[in-house]
Amino acid sequence: REQTIASPVENYTRSSKDADARTLKRLVGEYTVVGLIVGLPVHMSGEEGGMARQVREFGKWAGEVTGLPIRFADERFSSMTAEVYLFEAEMTDKKRKRRLDMLAAQTILQHYLDRPDKTGKPESIR
Repeated sequence: REQTIASPVENYTRSSKDADARTLKRLVGEYTVVGLIVGLPVHMSGEEGGMARQVREFGKWAGEVTGLPIRFADERFSSMTAEVYLFEAEMTDKKRKRRLDMLAAQTILQHYLDRPDKTGKPESIR
């Protein structure tokens, strides 16, 4: 059985559509990217709110910019899972804060890659 391991690349803070598009295209060009997994913020009930709609719009835009397929993954518990990993690694608070977003993104991607069905409804991370 083939296994894939998610690995964080870099943190990026969105600034403008042009800058965001350049960054996405650069990253897609530097790595063998076959699709984009976008963390979808959903409520604990599983319902999508306003933020999820914005993320879906961003995902659609990112797919248009890169020409890659987009899949959404439930990001519930990703930050909490990342915090546990970083705490167990005995990192200082300062180092943990810098790594949290990258590790949360890595957690979302790894969970998606480990799923047997990668086409259905976003699945919760636990």
